[in-house]
Amino acid sequence: MSERHPAKAWRSLRSEGDAEHGSSAFPYAQGRIISDTSFPLSATNAAPPPFTTSPPVVYLAIVDPNHHVLPRTYEWNAALEQGFGKNDVLTLTYLGAAGRKLIRQDLYDAPNPNFTSEVDIMTNGADSSYNALQVQYRHRLTRGLQALVSYTWGHSIDDASFDSNFLNTPPGTSPCSVERGPSDYDIRNTFAGAVSYNVPGPHGGWAKPVLKNWSVNTIAYAPIPGFCYSLLGEL
Repeated sequence: MSERHPAKAWRSLRSEGDAEHGSSAFPYAQGRIISDTSFPLSATNAAPPPFTTSPPVVYLAIVDPNHHVLPRTYEWNAALEQGFGKNDVLTLTYLGAAGRKLIRQDLYDAPNPNFTSEVDIMTNGADSSYNALQVQYRHRLTRGLQALVSYTWGHSIDDASFDSNFLNTPPGTSPCSVERGPSDYDIRNTFAGAVSYNVPGPHGGWAKPVLKNWSVNTIAYAPIPGFCYSLLGEL
């Protein structure tokens, strides 16, 4: 069980002695955990935790006062398509995306004597970029057969792959300067293919309702080098 103290204000995270003179203020809630107890609570357990703004502070979670901007993504693409005969098409596509004002949480471990343990800071300070080249071949439905094969080369870069994971950042270091690199989910090469075949059925007779309109479908997907290989078949 936890209790919350009415919202107060805590001065900005600075070096020793600045807790009383910081120029910015962050709302916060003070709480405590009560375990192995019964209801109704005793007067001791029901009493709010002691309130103080005097350091040292054991734990502090901060939301940047400018953390009111919605994360955004910009996307763009360009494609060239060439047909071969009546049933085959080759497509070459470039696509890109840029994430801006993304949410990130940074963890500072005992940054100075006023803050002796964990300090968590949430900001809109992350960004990302993605670029990819896709090659796709399509065989349109001919005599019951249609197929699609595609290959994608892509590269995703960011400085925070997930907004729910805390990033341990050394004090005095800009988080973005040390965290930017390939995304956790960055997959450079991907192959995908699909084949569908309409099985011929009888044109008449007692078997027509049972054997007509059947098809066989197969989908294959594999990163290269593959973390996994997926093959899906359907009748």
